[in-house]
Amino acid sequence: SVMAFNGTGANQLWLNYNGSTNSILDDYNVSSVGDNGNGSYTVNISSGTFDNSNYSIVFGGVHTSGVVISRPVLRDGAQVTKDTSSFRLEVFNTGGAYVDTNFVSVACFGDHD
Repeated sequence: SVMAFNGTGANQLWLNYNGSTNSILDDYNVSSVGDNGNGSYTVNISSGTFDNSNYSIVFGGVHTSGVVISRPVLRDGAQVTKDTSSFRLEVFNTGGAYVDTNFVSVACFGDHD
C-alpha cells in the first residue's frame, strides 16, 4: 500500500550538520544551529514548522577521522530545552566525553496543519 502524507506526522525537519566546522551542510526547516561548546548544539527551528512540542526526533552521528563513536542525544530527559522553536542536542564519544563530530544527522516528525 502507499502511505499518503497530509502534513500530520510527516517529516517536517531534517538536518545534515558538521559539528567540527559548525556548518549546516543541508537542511529543511532549520533556521540556524547554535554551537554551545564541544559536542553541544542548539537546533533552531523555522517558525511554524510544528504545531506543538510533541514531535519526534531521530539522531545519528559519524566521526570520519580517528576512533570516535558519536552518540547524539537530547540534552535532558525532562526535555525542558525542547519546544517548537528549538531543541538542544549533545554528542558523546564512547568514553562519555563531549565531542564535535563530522556528521550529525537529525530528522523530526510531528504535526503541522
